[in-house]
Amino acid sequence: MKLRLTKIAIGCVITLLITGITDLCHADGYRLVTESRYFTVYATENFDITRILTRLNYDFFLEAEHLISTDEPDPAMMLGQTLDSIFIEATHALDIHTYDFHGTIKIVIDQSAVSTEFRKRYRQDFPERSFYIHEENTIFISYKEITLG
Repeated sequence: MKLRLTKIAIGCVITLLITGITDLCHADGYRLVTESRYFTVYATENFDITRILTRLNYDFFLEAEHLISTDEPDPAMMLGQTLDSIFIEATHALDIHTYDFHGTIKIVIDQSAVSTEFRKRYRQDFPERSFYIHEENTIFISYKEITLG
């Protein structure tokens, strides 16, 4: 009986350790929204993905077959595809062909939260709606101010 309780206790400890390690991966407060060919997108809050898609004019960037699909559309997948399409269009327009690129986008709730993320790193306020950190290959952007352009 003691051996069985010991095995159960060890199992519980291992489970707690694994859960703790998983929680540490999300310690910065971001949750995974979507992964695409060129971007991994995280967000700090729950937000309306369809609102972002509308602001980004997603139907222009996605092929018609994705919009006419008989399956229920997955907004997270559509966001990834839209971001990839914008990236490809921009790299082609600039004649920069970086097909092995993969970056991170972290969406925060508003410009104040963008400034907070900037202040954590550079100890000064930041009045803009987004910024890019080259060393981390990460874009921080405000959900409330996301627009195309």
